[in-house]
Amino acid sequence: MNAAPRAGIHHLPEKANSFPFQIPIPFKELFDDYSSLVFNVAFRMLQNKEDAEDVTQDVFIRALKSFKEFRGESKLSTWFYRIAVNTSLNFQRKKKRERWLSLNFGWDESDDPREVALADQIHRITWKELRSNSSYKKQLTLCRNGNVPL
Repeated sequence: MNAAPRAGIHHLPEKANSFPFQIPIPFKELFDDYSSLVFNVAFRMLQNKEDAEDVTQDVFIRALKSFKEFRGESKLSTWFYRIAVNTSLNFQRKKKRERWLSLNFGWDESDDPREVALADQIHRITWKELRSNSSYKKQLTLCRNGNVPL
């Protein structure tokens, strides 16, 4: 991985946007020139090597799919940086949502969203009722402390 992009990489042909299925710069060159930038951005945001590697792959897939939309108004490094930041933020949101579901309900992303929403609603109503009823609060406190006789 090179520290700086090679000369000529930032200057795209005028008709770069007219290639809907081709990239005027070979993908290997793009990857060699920008993978370290993308990885470093992702790693700084995620603080995890494996997650940063996953995001790096996602960034290059997104870049390939949307390369025809690159207008050339900025450097490619800026474009890759923004894709890396946005992809890292999306990754963090997804991880946070997955962690919340698994911790609170033992569910994962593959579960039916309607069932998850219904169970979440039932969960909130149940806890609201428990918090408002003092005898349940006492029982709940005893359960948390492990002092409930069987």
